[in-house]
Amino acid sequence: IPSSLFSATSSLTLGIIVKPQSVSGIQTLLSKDPGSNREWQFRMNGSNLEWVKIAGGVQTITASGVFTNNVTSFIHVVINGTSIKMFKDGVSVLSTSIASVS
Repeated sequence: IPSSLFSATSSLTLGIIVKPQSVSGIQTLLSKDPGSNREWQFRMNGSNLEWVKIAGGVQTITASGVFTNNVTSFIHVVINGTSIKMFKDGVSVLSTSIASVS
């Protein structure tokens, strides 16, 4: 998949199945964060699901209490311009705005 499709300014849909052995600390699920030209991280932070937009200024969007030890969940994130929605097993856990990249 070309990295140009993962620009922080693009519409993006991500889906991932997660069964955490532990819900402590930061655990990256997916990212476009090679160390230079950083754009975003999709991660667990304890039991929380986080989308961290880095490009154009850091903004962290958090859905609290999403993960449980040893419980399999389907996580779906939809970004459309300046809005973000997060789902767990088809149920909305967050819907909000995200700053656009300037």
